[in-house]
Amino acid sequence: MKRLALSLTMAMVAISVQAQTYAEIGYVSMSYEKQGSVLGYNASVDASPTAVRGIFGYEVNPNLSVEGLFTSGLGNANASIVVGSTAVPGATLKVDAIYGLYVKPKTMLTPNLEGFFRIGYANASASSTYQGKSSSSSGSTPSAGLGLSYTFDNKMSANLDYMIYHDKDSVGAKLSGFAIGLGYKF
Repeated sequence: MKRLALSLTMAMVAISVQAQTYAEIGYVSMSYEKQGSVLGYNASVDASPTAVRGIFGYEVNPNLSVEGLFTSGLGNANASIVVGSTAVPGATLKVDAIYGLYVKPKTMLTPNLEGFFRIGYANASASSTYQGKSSSSSGSTPSAGLGLSYTFDNKMSANLDYMIYHDKDSVGAKLSGFAIGLGYKF
């Protein structure tokens, strides 16, 4: 029993020595598309909101990380709303927040360039306004993305990725976007 406990302890120490925590901050240019009920009308919506995104990650090993994600909208974006065949001017849309939890399989493509996937689950909320009326929606769906990370040294990196935060089929809306940012390993 002592040998088993000692072996497990040594394995945990070996894993934790390789593990690193890191944080990323970035700018996200998004695309929002929705079909269905909008401000009480059956309509379609298209908008291009922007957001700031933070990620906190834990590197389990060189090929796998676990990440938490938080995104906050940077303001209202003009929204194109079409009811039937009539365009409705003057509407806005804002991504209020996105929270997510991801597994990140990754591999080194060159000594400084890493390719990765993010696979997880996210909850997003957005609000829209038109002529004094406001509407909000939120939902949780599977979420995924892929990207590249270029390391400058053992602490700093530049990151580029494309994420689908929400899937149209599950909640009637699709929210996706490109992000560019900086990362720091602790």
